[in-house]
Amino acid sequence: MALGGLKVREGAGTATRRESRLFALLAAEIIALNILWAPLSLDFAHFAFCDSGANFSLQYLIAHGYRPAIDFAYPYGLLPILLGRIWFAIAGATPFSLQALILVCELGIGLAFARISAALRFGKLSIAIILITLWFSIHPNYPSITHAAEALLLTLALSEQASGRQSRAVIYATAAIFAKPSMGYVYLVWLAAFWFWRTPRTERRKLILPELMIPAAITGAGCAVLLSAVYGPLALIHTAFPLEGIAGYKELDFGFFTGSGRFFWNSSQNSLLSYVFGVSGLWILATLFLACAAAGAAKRTWLSPGDRDGPAKSRDEVILTCFALHAAFVCFFFGNQWSWFYYSYFLSIGVAAAADLGSVSRRAGFAVCCIGALSLIGSTLALLHDWNTRQPRAVTAWLWSPLKQADEWRHVLDLARGAHATILDTKGAAELMYPQFQPPVSLYLDRGLMRQSEVERKARQLANSELVVVPLGTPPCGGIPPAPEILAAMTKFDPVFSGQYFTVYRRTSVNPGAPDVRR
Repeated sequence: MALGGLKVREGAGTATRRESRLFALLAAEIIALNILWAPLSLDFAHFAFCDSGANFSLQYLIAHGYRPAIDFAYPYGLLPILLGRIWFAIAGATPFSLQALILVCELGIGLAFARISAALRFGKLSIAIILITLWFSIHPNYPSITHAAEALLLTLALSEQASGRQSRAVIYATAAIFAKPSMGYVYLVWLAAFWFWRTPRTERRKLILPELMIPAAITGAGCAVLLSAVYGPLALIHTAFPLEGIAGYKELDFGFFTGSGRFFWNSSQNSLLSYVFGVSGLWILATLFLACAAAGAAKRTWLSPGDRDGPAKSRDEVILTCFALHAAFVCFFFGNQWSWFYYSYFLSIGVAAAADLGSVSRRAGFAVCCIGALSLIGSTLALLHDWNTRQPRAVTAWLWSPLKQADEWRHVLDLARGAHATILDTKGAAELMYPQFQPPVSLYLDRGLMRQSEVERKARQLANSELVVVPLGTPPCGGIPPAPEILAAMTKFDPVFSGQYFTVYRRTSVNPGAPDVRR
């Protein structure tokens, strides 16, 4: 028995050392990727007028008495809001502190990857897949705290599941619901269904409370009480269920098969080289491989549910879980053509788990490695181009932008100097970054998401403005929001400057219900 115990301890020690070495390697690569991606992750337009800036406008609105998902559109959970509030209180509310928080989340995801690799005893090929596709699975450019926090919680849940700790997996999956009310629900249902299927009927009643119900209930109740105390029970109810997100996806024409998401895999601009050196080819190949691997894992699990134990059984369970969650993403949660990376970690982990199950799997895994390496080369070359064409400047708050965009923005600021100016963006934080503009009164002025109350607030702000700046760019981060009240308010303005990145409008007539603010 002593020798047996000694072997267990040695095995555990070896697994711990393997996990530590792999995490150190992953952490170094994550930090290097964040440096390489700086021109995009610290992009001026993304903070000033798009999703990254919404992290700050969100906190501003709440600090001024507005309630998320009630007084302004907000399709995510309350947990990331609280996390951002605490972090910004400590580190300051700046784009650089936000990116530091996202880096911390990414390092946590890297730790989860290392734990999964050690628990499932990944071989060299599987680890190579993890390393080569790391830029693909742990994205250095998460647009919000929400996406980074959800990825952290779900990968930690997967690491606990791979280690056989079902109760802890349930805790993380439940917490993920309060970060983003979508995949956490699917994961919980999947964990419960898989647990019921693999647990003998005679033991289900005895184990269901400690394994599933108590951890989920304690975690859910704890998060609900905390978040209700901070943001109110009504805000919790509105953000704990995906109803607002579902309505927004429908209005925005999101979806993998028939919505705007199809341009990711079937675009007229996609050439053969774009599939080889871009991300879509790697994503499609990994999806097909994972689907085939899941079919094999399902067959082995079905034919011998109680005869297999250890890493082989856990590996099949992880493969099936990754495929089930990836399939849920494709069928229900895929947004536009840029949303492919939201759950790409399931693809990387699932493919890595399946890569050394046999000779056929090893050849398929090697093909994923090759395509992944080519995609990495393609993305690196594109990023090097961004390093050559963008740079941080004082006028863009030391965020990266092309020279022409910085020059246009400097001209916009000159036009807005001394005027009662408003920025008309669908989201972003330019109003907070440049205090000469009126403060934000809305968060997401996107079709299908915007609330009538925030549309009316924005229309009133326009009615009391002399100058309006409209950022131009790829929707949904550019152009005039498609709300009748806003479009009507803009009829009182004429353009005085039209550039590649911005259009500036000046008031030509006075709203009878508003003071004359013309200078």
